[in-house]
Amino acid sequence: AGHDDEVTAVAIGRAGDRDIIVSGSDKTVRVWDAVTSAPAGGPLAGHDDEVTAVAIGRAGDRDIIVSGSNDRTVLVRDHRPGICF
Repeated sequence: AGHDDEVTAVAIGRAGDRDIIVSGSDKTVRVWDAVTSAPAGGPLAGHDDEVTAVAIGRAGDRDIIVSGSNDRTVLVRDHRPGICF
């Protein structure tokens, strides 16, 4: 539960001190706690079309979430909710 449409992308990884699952669908990315399956914050908005790819990784000393969309954009976010650069 959580997305308003079919889930089109999923990634699992580690951010900070916890394992997370990232999913993409509608125009949002959602972050889930991999142990409890509970949402880890609200939806991450910013795309104008369906999210088709998500990844979790590290850039320097930051844990990041990357999402790609049919709107032809790629967003790179700090794993902390709401931070996009």
